[in-house]
Amino acid sequence: MNSLLISLFLYLSNMRVFVFGDSYSVEFNDPNLYPPGHHYCDWKGYIPKKYYHYLSERFGSTEIFNYAISGNDNDNIFESFTEHYKDIQPDDIVIFGWTSISRFSCTNKNGEWKGSISFNDEWVNKNTLNRSSLVYYNRQMKLIEFINQILPTQRVIHWTWRYYIGMFENKSISFETNGEVNDFHYSEGTHLELYERMINELNNQSHINIDLWNRNEYIKL
Repeated sequence: MNSLLISLFLYLSNMRVFVFGDSYSVEFNDPNLYPPGHHYCDWKGYIPKKYYHYLSERFGSTEIFNYAISGNDNDNIFESFTEHYKDIQPDDIVIFGWTSISRFSCTNKNGEWKGSISFNDEWVNKNTLNRSSLVYYNRQMKLIEFINQILPTQRVIHWTWRYYIGMFENKSISFETNGEVNDFHYSEGTHLELYERMINELNNQSHINIDLWNRNEYIKL
């Protein structure tokens, strides 16, 4: 089957893209993104693309369902998936933009989730250290294995900003804009690099991991 027929087949299949993650997967023009992405949009003169836009275009998907939330922890990312996985069809692409394993959420008196990064006290610091253990790493990897098992026919992508080519300043919005926009998130060019890495991996298998956490950095308590 030539590339033209493959593209036509993908287009007719009504493939969709589902995105679960934190701020690195939130649209640049989303009003709830922090730091606010509209500063970068103003600097660019348009709304830049993120990696999943390139994936959507490549596979001819008809819709993008984005459930990423700025400040999300992995527990809430997984919970969001449990709320929407029944909507996922056999040919869809499902992306998990996982965050740091040590990040967690607390609830306030209004029953709202607040990320632990919003607090700074001894209890939060001790819990963050506890979640930096090998036990939490192993649990997260088992969770990823479980997700892959219940999505056997879909293209499933697991990645995290924490270890995608490391924590690098030269890939950030601040670097691209020479500090005019003070934002640690990936620039549009870095999202394109991430997309290209995903495409290369998807050529060999349908369930891929892109530079997830380094097991050797997690400790035994």
